[in-house]
Parts: sequence; structure tokens; C-alpha cells
Amino acid sequence: MNSAGRGAVAWAIGVGFILLALVWWATYYVHLARFVGSNGPLPVACLFFTSTRCALMGATMNLARNTTQYNPLVFWIGAICLIVGAVMRGEKEIGAMLRRLYDWTMALAARRTAEAWLAVIAFVESSFFLVPADVLFVPMAIARRDRAWRYALVATLASVLGGILGWYIGHYAYETVARPVLEAYGRLDAFEALRSSSSRDTILLLLITSGLAHLPPIKVVTILSGAAGVNLWLFIGSAILARGARFFALAWLLNRYGEPIRDFIERRLKLVAGAAAGLLIILYLALRIA
Repeated sequence: MNSAGRGAVAWAIGVGFILLALVWWATYYVHLARFVGSNGPLPVACLFFTSTRCALMGATMNLARNTTQYNPLVFWIGAICLIVGAVMRGEKEIGAMLRRLYDWTMALAARRTAEAWLAVIAFVESSFFLVPADVLFVPMAIARRDRAWRYALVATLASVLGGILGWYIGHYAYETVARPVLEAYGRLDAFEALRSSSSRDTILLLLITSGLAHLPPIKVVTILSGAAGVNLWLFIGSAILARGARFFALAWLLNRYGEPIRDFIERRLKLVAGAAAGLLIILYLALRIA
């Protein structure tokens, strides 16, 4: 069977899983609505994620009937199969598209304005933005390895300044600014639980792990530090150590191994793009379901 045939099989499996998810989700929540006497719309968000609300509704249903609660993982398995099938069916066209996108990204990363954009993204990431600065830092350092250390310094300084803004938001504007932002990202309940149970030392440890590995997201910890009243200077020192260690370690790796990395990416572009997309989906699901 050729690549297009395997893609058609993956596509069909994906369609089957998504149809199963839709039927299971609709049946489960229609029965739940009848049980509680609700005439409102079905909870569409529960089709994709197991939020606190979905879990509570499921617990109510399980108390009434011995049923298996709907699992959003079925939907996402179908979605991944659909993506894989689409990629395999249109392999040549997608390969050409990825090559154009890669060339455009590398050209953009080599521009002078890219440094300013790196500073902006690193700044807003530490206070309220979702996308990490690494998505721009890495291609910039690969495109201009001679400037990797300079880019690391820019990203570190901007990230620490953004963290200070996050600290001030948490300390002085939690109810008016931080709370709506966390609620929009669906992290308010987790944040409140963390806020009530974490000591100063725990928050500083979270700041280090977040700065090094984005666990938990840096913006959550900067706001938490301000809301919990962590000393600002201690916060700044910890942020410099954590973010600086991350960006300068990346700069060293890319400065030393940037050329082999670039060669591998260019030879295995579709594989790298597929792996990156799969990793993003997994991380997104982990953050939403956790």
C-alpha cells in the first residue's frame, strides 16, 4: 500500500473515532440533561476537554446510573488520525508548503527587526501571553549563530521585565486584571488551589522550574509570586537565574550544534514538523485536562 492509501486508511479511522465521540458525547449528556431536568444546550466544551464542570456533571450522572462517562480522548485520537491521514494523502504538496514556510521563517529570523520581536514576545510571555519566546529564539539563533549570546541576553532581560509586570499584576491588580486573565485561560481553579497551598519557598521553586522548563507556565508563577507577596528583589534574582540559565543554555547548544541541527531539520522537514505538531497537541491537552 502506498502513502496515499495509508493516508486514506488513517483518514477513515479518524472519521470513525470522531463520529463515535460525537455519538457518545451527545448520548451521555442528553441523558444527563433529562436526569437533572435541564432544557439548556449541551456542554460543547465537554466534547473536547474534561473540565471541572464536566467532571462534576459526570459524577452526578454516575451516581444516578451505572454508565461510562464520556472521554474526550476519543475525539482527539480521531483528530490526530485525520491530521496524519491528510498529511500522508497530500505528502508532496505539504512538503512543498513546509519548505516555503521554513525558508520564510529562517529569512524572517535573520532580519534586524526579529530582535525587537523577540524582546516583545519574551516580555509578554512572562506576564500574560501563551506563546513561549523559544519559538522565535531558536530559529533566530540557528539563522545567526554568531548572535546567539546576544539573543539570549535580550530574551533574558525582556523575560525578567515581563515577570516584574506579572508580579505587580498579581500583587496590586489581582482581582481586576489577573483573575480575568487566568479565567480566560481556564487556569483560575488550579491557580487558586496553588495560591492557598503554596509557601514562599514552594513558589520560588516553581519559579525556577518554570523558568527552566515552562512547568508550570511562567506567567502563572509570576502572578502567583505577586499575589502571595514574595519579596520583589528575591523574585527578580530568582527570575534572572532561571530564565538566564534557560536562554544561555539554549544559546550554547545552538551556537555549538546549530549547523548539524539545521541540516537535520532541512533533510527531515516533514518529520520535524509532524513531531512538533504532535508535541504541541499533547502539551495543550495535558494543560487543559490536568
